[in-house]
Amino acid sequence: IMQVMRANKPFKNDAELVCLLKHRGLIIDNDVHAQSLIKKFGYHRIAGYRYPFRQLLPPEEYNHDLRQYRKESHVEGTSLDTVISLLKFDDKLRLSILNATFDLEVRLRSVISRVLSSKSPTAHIEYRFLNSAKRDFAKKFNKWKETVEQAIERAERDEDDFIIHHKKVCYDPVPIWAALEYVSFGNLPYLLDLLKPDDLREVAKSFGVKREKKFVAFIRAIVNVRNKCAHGARIFNRSFKYEIKVNEGDIDRALIPSLLNMRNGQGKKIYAVCTILSYMLVKHDSSSGWGREFISISKELLEVKLLGSDESYFSWVNDMGFSQNWEIDPMWIDFTSLD
Repeated sequence: IMQVMRANKPFKNDAELVCLLKHRGLIIDNDVHAQSLIKKFGYHRIAGYRYPFRQLLPPEEYNHDLRQYRKESHVEGTSLDTVISLLKFDDKLRLSILNATFDLEVRLRSVISRVLSSKSPTAHIEYRFLNSAKRDFAKKFNKWKETVEQAIERAERDEDDFIIHHKKVCYDPVPIWAALEYVSFGNLPYLLDLLKPDDLREVAKSFGVKREKKFVAFIRAIVNVRNKCAHGARIFNRSFKYEIKVNEGDIDRALIPSLLNMRNGQGKKIYAVCTILSYMLVKHDSSSGWGREFISISKELLEVKLLGSDESYFSWVNDMGFSQNWEIDPMWIDFTSLD
């Protein structure tokens, strides 16, 4: 089927873009400052944060195929400064989540290394220490082994002292406690998927997760969010690829009971992922209080308001996916009571 190419929009310089935004009802007090913001953040990036402030089309004019639900004109009272405040809030949230996922990544590497190295320094690349009964094991194992080898080769090309020392002085192949330092967070779920059930259960238990398959699903969801954060994507109101689904018996429900009652796609929003992330950091032996930072930053969303309005333009429940009774969950009570 031949696709019809639509003509691209004509180029506009910064001054023309500012005029266009003002024509569409965006309040701009200083054109020079507005142009500097476009230079700094980019018109397209700012557009992503303007989108929630654009007026909705009548339902009969929605175009689901093109995902067109809003007019070009802005809601009355929308200023460029308000849009930028939303953008900066999302930047702050993104960086905080990125730091928390890095914290989890380091802890996860450590736990996996401890569990497997007790069997062999190279248990991560030996058939007998992995779940060889798993479906398509040989294919998955070979792919994993290739991933490890490529990570080590990249480190050698970069003349990494640590890896060269291990290969020349200590071990070859490189032991798990060194090798996993070079395997990306995104590839760790592939190793988790190859672990024997008892070993995977032990890793999951270290983070308070009682069902090992659900633990792998949580890690995949967190990796997906981490990747979005690392590439600067909009975070606060996004629906992510993987949905957080928590059933009875998956976790210690006494800490976060509201997570068992997520509805209408809430499990794909940032609250659900960050709640599981915070929970896993709390349940690890060296507990982390990152959840307090997450709640503190999230409060800043409620400070985004239209000019002349005292009400927040956004909602934790509708935009970030907070559960209705999140604040009575014991985990959040412990954090907020310390503020």
